[in-house]
Amino acid sequence: MSISFVNYTRDGTAYRSGVLRGGRILSLAELGLPCASVYDYIVKYGDGGIDKIREADFSRGLSVDEAEILAPFSSTPHDIICVGLNYQSHKDESQSFLNNPDLYSTADAIYFAKRAYRITGPYDDIEVRTDLDDNIDYECELAIVIGREGRDIREEDALEYVFGYTIVNDLSSRALQKRHGQWYKGKSLDGYTVMGPGVVPKLEIADVGNINLTTRVNGELRQDSNTKYMMKNVRRLIHELSQGMTLVPGDIIATGTPSGVGQGFAPPKWLKKGDVIEMEIEGIGKLRNRLI
Repeated sequence: MSISFVNYTRDGTAYRSGVLRGGRILSLAELGLPCASVYDYIVKYGDGGIDKIREADFSRGLSVDEAEILAPFSSTPHDIICVGLNYQSHKDESQSFLNNPDLYSTADAIYFAKRAYRITGPYDDIEVRTDLDDNIDYECELAIVIGREGRDIREEDALEYVFGYTIVNDLSSRALQKRHGQWYKGKSLDGYTVMGPGVVPKLEIADVGNINLTTRVNGELRQDSNTKYMMKNVRRLIHELSQGMTLVPGDIIATGTPSGVGQGFAPPKWLKKGDVIEMEIEGIGKLRNRLI
């Protein structure tokens, strides 16, 4: 029975951080690992408290049904590092609308940043800015949460620097994304990073290179893939990114999305207010958000 680090609240009280296991939550304080947030836990303990958590009696914990699960991070120490066109299927569908041959001919990874000043939780409504851009799209992505500081990391050692994994919906404003050339603005509106439901430690995922991920919009299956189709896997991404650049605990790497984004349909299936997006990654959990 896997564990997941979560931020949560109960009856509108100040949020707490804890661990979810088997439908029950124990706060970090109850686990004897007092920290103000999931981020603080990662910085302070890294992998060090996992054995203690596994030995804990979760039957005395708070039922998840009595809690409101929040985003595992309220903000991030740095902008989220994103990987573009990391699934061949998405790279293929993107040729019809990105009109940049250089993106398709290169075998190198495409890296860009996404501001995450305000992160939307796994079950929160998403406030969309249709006044700025009504070409709103979704992207289901496995996200790596870094647990150790490192630079020039060898590929074979890369997983030693991972704390765990979460889900990111890289919500995108496509018109803004195209208008400004660089993708930063179109990816970075407040609340357009949706994350959760928690952070699952790496030791709980048997093979991160072979897990399923799906997206449904109003019940319609849009994305259905597996991380084995990533062109650059988790180890390779960490190795490449860390060459000459320090990664620190709490850094988040969104590893790219497979085909099936709204922009890939003819005509495009843009999101609209009232739509419900459901994303699931095997072993990590689900996001369910409504656009308002």
